[in-house]
Amino acid sequence: MEITLEGDFTIERADALHNRLQEALQQKQPVSLFFAGMGYADMSFFQIIHAARQSFANKRITLTLQPDLPQHLSHKATLCGLGYLVPSQ
Repeated sequence: MEITLEGDFTIERADALHNRLQEALQQKQPVSLFFAGMGYADMSFFQIIHAARQSFANKRITLTLQPDLPQHLSHKATLCGLGYLVPSQ
């Protein structure tokens, strides 16, 4: 399953993203996440990505996090230990 994230990701949208990832996990579907279309993201977004990474790994289901996070989110990603989402320059 490919999930392309677009727009802003704040606490208000956290449940929708969590539910989508949880559904894929329950169905044992590999997931590829694409971030290039994102606008603003608060810390809840990064927490969900971090938790999803652990959950998918624990169940041995592939979760591919594309390194295409927009540059304006790179500082937050790095603070959260998700700097590998930032494209190398």
